[in-house]
Amino acid sequence: MLVNLGKVFGAAFGIIRKHKKLWLWQMMPSLAFIFLIPPIYYYYSAFKKYAMDIELAFPIPPETRMMFEIGNYLFVLSFFLLFTLAQIMTIYNINEIEKGKPTVSFTVILRNSFSYYFRILISYFLFIGSWIIIILAFQYISFSVFKINSENSHLYFPIFFPIGLLLNLAGLIIISAMQLAQTTIIIDDLFFLNAISRGWKLLLANKWKVILMMIILYFFSNLPFIVLFAPLFIAAPILILFLTRLSNLDVILAIVFFIGIPFVIFLFMMSIGITMTFFQTTWVIFYLRITSPDKETEIINE
Repeated sequence: MLVNLGKVFGAAFGIIRKHKKLWLWQMMPSLAFIFLIPPIYYYYSAFKKYAMDIELAFPIPPETRMMFEIGNYLFVLSFFLLFTLAQIMTIYNINEIEKGKPTVSFTVILRNSFSYYFRILISYFLFIGSWIIIILAFQYISFSVFKINSENSHLYFPIFFPIGLLLNLAGLIIISAMQLAQTTIIIDDLFFLNAISRGWKLLLANKWKVILMMIILYFFSNLPFIVLFAPLFIAAPILILFLTRLSNLDVILAIVFFIGIPFVIFLFMMSIGITMTFFQTTWVIFYLRITSPDKETEIINE
């Protein structure tokens, strides 16, 4: 069967435009920034003393450094755990919408999502772990080769650039298989090993469509960041020049820490909310189309 990707993207866009509450599920991982608020307060005080000390002789107190490190660890851990939950809730909700149940309550979605949580979490570790192992192995081999043959360092680019492209392609394939497997876990309620097997089979059966869709999604996922953050980068020199003209250090640091940083976090939350909602919606629609041959409007039979 041939899936019409244009109709898949169109259906996904229609869903995220009509059901904006899906954005909230994907913005949920940003709640992890709460763990960075105490370190910011502590770091604000230490940074202020640093800025006032011309010789930079003021050391950061150990408790401040520890608070900042603990906050970072809690942020990363909670972001990953909430990110996993957000993907499950999004996939589950989209599947319910496709079934004609668009008014499922948050409590029902949350409660039902936990039944898939550990299976999805294990699939993340398996797929992302395998990708990390591939990258580390490549880095180790390339480092070892050019450490021994340092006089041939000029050959690094022509040799390893094509390999780098293949690694990126491998990454797209691994992420695609992971998305199909996770969608299978939630929609068909399969054990994660069965879901992984089914995901690979679906990937092999639709490999060119999957790769093309993944490439399009990759570029689309970066588009909101470019649209939102490009003006910020352009305006940054002007903002810095404005701040340097202020004589009160407290005002400068307050603007940076309590206006600038929260504003950037808000833009980050909005970008993640929109892009990841479209990303997951597209995968769910694609999965439903390739596994439901009776939907003649979305599938063209060979």
